[in-house]
Amino acid sequence: MKRVCLLILFSVAGLSVVAGEEAEGTSAEVTPVEETPAEVTPVEETPAEVTPAEIQAMEKKILTVNDPAARLFYQANIYRAKGEMEKALQSLAKLTALHSHNERWVTRSELLSAMLYLEVGLPDAAEVTSRQVEFLNKGTDAAEQARRFLETIGQVEKQSEEVK
Repeated sequence: MKRVCLLILFSVAGLSVVAGEEAEGTSAEVTPVEETPAEVTPVEETPAEVTPAEIQAMEKKILTVNDPAARLFYQANIYRAKGEMEKALQSLAKLTALHSHNERWVTRSELLSAMLYLEVGLPDAAEVTSRQVEFLNKGTDAAEQARRFLETIGQVEKQSEEVK
């Protein structure tokens, strides 16, 4: 599961690497993944626990990223893996503010922001952000991912109401 999380982290970001390989001492090459702007690679809704060695490898890999928007997105994912959700949200907000012209990264940023909002206990913000992604990206994979996440938000809210 950890490897899936790391692969998703880097594939969403446009890189292909198993971060754990380098952490264990073997060399892992960073190779660009073909970009398809119309598609957004799904972000894992519930991140698996990541070891410190894997986080260290991720931090080393981010140094090879030249695109500033991508770097902010990767940094947010690293903060998320560390459990530093506020810093992750700040990185994503900075990405959106500074790179609003970059639809590919802004859409990914908004999807990840919605997930983080739910993780920190802000289901209303998660819902609003997901609805915005769905509306602005009608007919795309991003809209479909946002729609599925809205269903997840509904389930979480229903469960929390049952607990009360």
